[in-house]
Amino acid sequence: MKKILITTGTSDFTKLIQHSISIFEEFKFDLTIQTPSIIHHNKIKSFLFIDNIKDKYKNFDIIVTHAGAGNCYQLLEMNHPIIVVPNLDRRDKHQSDLGNYLQKNNYCPVCWDLKNLESLILDYDYKLFSKYSKKNFFEPNLLNR
Repeated sequence: MKKILITTGTSDFTKLIQHSISIFEEFKFDLTIQTPSIIHHNKIKSFLFIDNIKDKYKNFDIIVTHAGAGNCYQLLEMNHPIIVVPNLDRRDKHQSDLGNYLQKNNYCPVCWDLKNLESLILDYDYKLFSKYSKKNFFEPNLLNR
């Protein structure tokens, strides 16, 4: 049984949470949800935002995350299997921009339609995606001057 973590960081992404719960009922994943409010379900674990979430990531086979830059880049740097779900209901479009970047560079699957989430989880193959390499934004020699 795949251990799945759904994470929305500090933002509300009700559509992702509700859909994840509905596919859990059908496919019986071992599901844990991190969201700003506790989920009350007798078979799903949930927790609020925590500082050391990186330590928790290691306990899951796949992380399904909103397209928040912090979550995405941290997981890519860890080379952890992820599925990114941009929150298209946000007023700003940075999540769709990041989703497009990740998809264009083949770093991970990007779920643009929640109807596809269960197949992305069931058919996930980490070997199909390009390995992300962190790019330094600052030249180390310039920082030491």
